[in-house]
Amino acid sequence: SIQKNGKNIGYVRVNNFANNTYQQFREHIENLEKNNIDSLVIDVRGNSGGYLHSVTNMLDLFIPKNSIIYQIEGRKDKQIYKAESYSKRKYPIAVLINKASASASEILAISLCESYGAIIVGTESYGKGTVQVTRDVSGGAMIKYTIQKWLSPNGNWINEIGVKPTIEVELSEEYLQNPIFENDNQLQRALEELSKK
Repeated sequence: SIQKNGKNIGYVRVNNFANNTYQQFREHIENLEKNNIDSLVIDVRGNSGGYLHSVTNMLDLFIPKNSIIYQIEGRKDKQIYKAESYSKRKYPIAVLINKASASASEILAISLCESYGAIIVGTESYGKGTVQVTRDVSGGAMIKYTIQKWLSPNGNWINEIGVKPTIEVELSEEYLQNPIFENDNQLQRALEELSKK
């Protein structure tokens, strides 16, 4: 965790949403909570996505039971996915995104924003609002095709638009030349905002 203005702020970076990501993420969060964090930064910059079930389970840790996590719209119907777990977290959250944050990363950011009240810091995300389904076909081949779109808890479709940050911050030239913690102005801005809450 990171100290800022007398506040103890947790930090977790999620590089992709693999099968084991939820388990690792939950353990990391629980360890941070044992250290009495006041708030949390979740960094999904550069994360192009992964499994839907993985991000669903992660969101279930934060979003209150029966609140909407996301919606899936097919050709004929719409399914609404709600939080099922009773785990209650109340501390402020900031999600860091950039243009390379796509798919499951965008679900994480916009769902935490709309259903938990998190802030989003960084630059507009990629804008992938479709869900791919994989099917096996004869001869052992697999095909991937898009038949559904996902919508945010409030019903917003971010396809080709991206998730808009609550606080727009371009990554600084200093960081690009010298990528150290102190120069990461997107992270520093998120810490600054959380330390006021």
